[in-house]
Amino acid sequence: YDTFLSLIAQNGAEPVLIGEVLKDDAEAMAYINRRPNVMYTRDISIMVGNGIILLNLAIKGRKFDEWVVQRAAARLGGGCSQKTT
Repeated sequence: YDTFLSLIAQNGAEPVLIGEVLKDDAEAMAYINRRPNVMYTRDISIMVGNGIILLNLAIKGRKFDEWVVQRAAARLGGGCSQKTT
């Protein structure tokens, strides 16, 4: 994992760890701590410039993953758009 994060950084991208962004958000952290291996942002959102597009997931059990990513985006100051299809 550390090697993966290092490779991302070495190639010019800035890894953003949701747990770090939301560490002071008790509600979000309670959700993350119940599901530590479920938070995969690669299929929840698309980064566009300084904003984020949230994608709707078909699995009902992952709906709160979208909510957590939206909260993180708001903390980071990025605009957020919800895809409806």
